[in-house]
Amino acid sequence: MRDAAAGAVGDELMDTLKLALHCVDPSPSVRPEAREVLRQLEQIKPGPEGGAGTSEEGGATHVPASAGDDDE
Repeated sequence: MRDAAAGAVGDELMDTLKLALHCVDPSPSVRPEAREVLRQLEQIKPGPEGGAGTSEEGGATHVPASAGDDDE
């Protein structure tokens, strides 16, 4: 019997991978629109007790594109 939490994480990873593969389909007409991708990601996203950690716990952080671009 597999651990329920590990199974949930595995399911989230598989769902995210499948969505990513749709996004890079060779045929543009088959690729989902951005709002559809966002909707599906929100459905896949784990709940508050899920596996996604905060940036302090090693999770991803968002950095604006202009941050650190002082070379201009």
